[in-house]
Amino acid sequence: MTSLHDASGIVSLAGSVLSGAKSAVDLASLSKDRELKIKLSELLDDILQLKIKASELDAENRELRSQLEKRDSVKPLGEFGYFFKDGETEPLCPKCLQSSPSKEVYLTPLQTFSGGLIRRCLVCKETFWERPARQPRAQMRNEWS
Repeated sequence: MTSLHDASGIVSLAGSVLSGAKSAVDLASLSKDRELKIKLSELLDDILQLKIKASELDAENRELRSQLEKRDSVKPLGEFGYFFKDGETEPLCPKCLQSSPSKEVYLTPLQTFSGGLIRRCLVCKETFWERPARQPRAQMRNEWS
């Protein structure tokens, strides 16, 4: 018997049931009972719809598992609130990642700006300061314009 513990087991079972129903339809074709043929044809259609839905659920299940694995490989580290993928040294944008967990966007390399050290996200346009600038931020905004 097929395992029902995962979506692929259900897809396999639906395929077996569909095969059995096709055999029943083939046998019914030898019969003169019109109502039996109609009912078996309807059953075959329902089983086919079940198999299609099970395949869709299997694909969705695989995608969700992949997202969980990806999320588990990203962890917050360090004093600046950055997220890093396992085994990598380049930080991901915390703002992008927290707004959409599947949105992995790398920050720019560390840059000097007005005596401070920054990283930027080119997607959400957020600037992350690792060392403050020497001048007030109000003056720095004029430099960006």
